[in-house]
Amino acid sequence: MLRRAREVEIEVVPIYQKVLGRRLKSATPDAPDGSELIQESWNILMEKVEIVSINRSDKKGTVKKPIKEAILRRNWGLVGDAHAGVSDRQVSLLGIENIRKFITELAKLERSKNAKFDIGPGDFAENITIGGFDLSGLQIGTKLRLGKRAIVEITQRGKECHAKCEIRKLIGNCIMPKEGLFAKVISGGKIRVGDPVEIEGDCL
Repeated sequence: MLRRAREVEIEVVPIYQKVLGRRLKSATPDAPDGSELIQESWNILMEKVEIVSINRSDKKGTVKKPIKEAILRRNWGLVGDAHAGVSDRQVSLLGIENIRKFITELAKLERSKNAKFDIGPGDFAENITIGGFDLSGLQIGTKLRLGKRAIVEITQRGKECHAKCEIRKLIGNCIMPKEGLFAKVISGGKIRVGDPVEIEGDCL
């Protein structure tokens, strides 16, 4: 049975609108694209970004259960998770806003009116649910610091949906193939729910 999502009040940042808007305003004859303030802009945007949920499962093709903390191991993934291993898809990420949007759209479907389940973090089999940030603006190769030490590098956007996906079986759709991000762990460390998420180095 799927679980009820924890109520999380987080403002989602429209990345390109704010960053590029500031970029244009900060343009000068010496730096017409305003590039000298881009990293500062990203730092401001990322101030309230945090880990909303950490999720783990013992088997592939199933929903993941939220846990309070976990260890990310370099070039492996989330310790104890079925998807961890030596690959380019060691960790999966999804925005809480993507889940909210899915729930809103699902509620509009007639076939869901009598459904007796709730959808929340981990139900799309993502390892890390992030709040306060529109993940759609992240490029392949972007590095994210999770907590104090762990760093992951985005390697892929979306995937082919697993044939035995529980969400797809229950409601006929899944958002990971389009909205999910996948990453490899380039620096390990402990992560906890509520830890900040920051962009490392150049972001554009």
